[in-house]
Parts: sequence; structure tokens; C-alpha cells
Amino acid sequence: MKHLRTYKLPGAIERERGMTLLGMLALVGVLALGAAAFGPALAAECAFVGVVEEALCTGLFFNLLCAHYGLAGEAIRKIGGTERSVVASGSIDETAYAAMPSDMPKRLRKASLLTALVFALCHLAQPWKLPIAFVFSLCMVRLYRATGTLAWPICAHAAFDMLWFGFAQLP
Repeated sequence: MKHLRTYKLPGAIERERGMTLLGMLALVGVLALGAAAFGPALAAECAFVGVVEEALCTGLFFNLLCAHYGLAGEAIRKIGGTERSVVASGSIDETAYAAMPSDMPKRLRKASLLTALVFALCHLAQPWKLPIAFVFSLCMVRLYRATGTLAWPICAHAAFDMLWFGFAQLP
């Protein structure tokens, strides 16, 4: 467990308590609305599935892949097309930026794509869901990177499942 704590995204508890708290409040709101619209059983099931799938795929697998590819800390959240502006804004200091390998965005993209592939393959029982699950997982990884906490992907996953099973009544 100590190994996993080394590579988790910063901010989940230490620096972005506001994002985590806001995500938890949003999840409670989604649960309340889902329970009112579709019944408490469906809302609870969707929330449980959201917690389990996001914790395993986005939280555990994505972070393990990031550790495997040598991505950790601020680099996971800040890498994109604007690394230089991130340095200028002070989010990453010059020495940390200089120490980043030049192929860091490619490594992050590879970790994101592999996470999405694993998530999609978890839905292999219904092959028509594979592309939807793949794209959805990419969105959840991006949301995780943007917020630094699993609370928002869990909330989004629960809301998506409630809409999927409640309104569309798809399997």
C-alpha cells in the first residue's frame, strides 16, 4: 500500500480538499436525485458500481500504469500542450520541468489509453458497449487528472449509469 501512496495524484486529500468535498457533495446530490427519479435501489447500485469501477480502473490501474511509465505527482495533472505556461505560472518549478522526460505526454497518453482499454474489456459481455465504455473511461481519466480526486469520476459514473439504466433502460 505504501507503494501506491507514492504515486497517487497530489491533491486528493492534501492540497485540494475543496475539490474532494465538492465532489462528495455532488455525489450525494446525484444519489438524492437518482433515488427520487428512479428509486433508491437503482441509485445505490449505480453509486456502488461507480465507486468500484472508478476505484479499480481509474484509481488503481491508471496510477499503477503512471508509476510504471515513470509519471508521478504534478506531471500527471499538468502535462498537456502547455507545459511551458505551467512552468511560467509557478505550478511546476523549472528544475521539475527540466527533469521531465521529453516523451512525458506520450507516456501519459499511453497510460490513459491502456486504462480505457481495460475498462472497455471489463464490459466484454456486451460487445456493443465496448466503444462507449472506452470513450467513457478516457473521459473519467481526464476528469481525474483535472480534479486530482476520484470523487468527481465516481459522481460522473454514478450519474451516467443512472441515466443509462433509468431513462434509457438499457442493459
